Amino acid sequence: MKKITLAGAVIVCSIALCACGRNAKKLNNTGIEYYNAEQYDKAVKAFEEAVDKDKDGKAEYNVNLGKAYVELGNYDEAKKAFMAAYTDDKSSKEAQWGIGVCSYFLRDYATSMEYFGKVVENISVYDEIDLDSLQYYASLQTYYGDSAGAIDSYTVLIRKNYNAGQQYFLRGGIYAGQGMENEAVLDYEEALKEYSDDYEMYYNIYYSLHKAGFENRAISYLRRALEVDGADNFVKGKTYYIIGDYENAMKFLSKAIDDGMQEAEFYLAMTYEKLGKGEEAVSMYEAYLKSYPSDAGAYNQYGVYCMNKGDYNSALGYFAAGLALGDTDAKKELMFNQACCYEYMYQFKTAYEKFGEYLELYPDDEAARHEYEFLSTR
Repeated sequence: MKKITLAGAVIVCSIALCACGRNAKKLNNTGIEYYNAEQYDKAVKAFEEAVDKDKDGKAEYNVNLGKAYVELGNYDEAKKAFMAAYTDDKSSKEAQWGIGVCSYFLRDYATSMEYFGKVVENISVYDEIDLDSLQYYASLQTYYGDSAGAIDSYTVLIRKNYNAGQQYFLRGGIYAGQGMENEAVLDYEEALKEYSDDYEMYYNIYYSLHKAGFENRAISYLRRALEVDGADNFVKGKTYYIIGDYENAMKFLSKAIDDGMQEAEFYLAMTYEKLGKGEEAVSMYEAYLKSYPSDAGAYNQYGVYCMNKGDYNSALGYFAAGLALGDTDAKKELMFNQACCYEYMYQFKTAYEKFGEYLELYPDDEAARHEYEFLSTR
């Protein structure tokens, strides 16, 4: 929560102000008090009344109203308030920032970039709003593929020492994505100077390097993570699983489940699978899906396990259950594996149709294209 600061240390109403103006000021100040006390519903009510009472202060009051709505997670109403403030005062940096924030969380990234861009283009003092806007702007540059621009933005944030550890990590991710392993690692090492005891940072670095194809380097960060004090049994077990030490993975994941961490069942199921413990793997997959029936990725993993065992009907059932959840992150693998399963069952016509549906969504997948062309001759 960011506190709303008043224009001066002492608020004095001019004698020239009308009664409604004084009431508006008072309502606005009351709203600020509620806001700073984290009573956001009451703050919204006070700011709304201030807006209605006095049109002269509308930009300021609407900005405050927008901030209160943001704290409530109501980005639609917050955006309306910030837009009203911007309409009244197009030079309002806070209004521009607010529109950018709301648009970002409403996934209207084009508008978000436009309004954060207005702030960034006029940065002079590098205050909190300037730097926060540049932070969002850098993430949007990354989203739209402007890697060079994002690197420049993160570099400015680093020089201004604005959450420098985070900026080093984010810039390192861009370098990794561009195949620049050494540059990425240099930034990750800078990030770890601030996050040396943070297990999550090691994992984030691992996933970034893993995704970029630098597997050996990625694994090295997981090994370093094991040296961090305070990691729970689940995190240790998961780490051992990823680096291929399945005996230790089984040991710590079992302890995690005994500690009540049911999410460890999924990794223990995969660990049993790697160790050739089929019955234990099935039992653990089913236990996990009973606890987490909305995990599409788990349905995919269990389906692959069944498919590899030749139990194609069960596999198809799990793939279908996963797809029914509508999880966009898991959809690609689920659709591909479903098509493969039909092919293994010699249902070539259905497999051909499923690969066709897959390629409509993922046309650049060469492996799927190869299967599709092969099936067209069957």
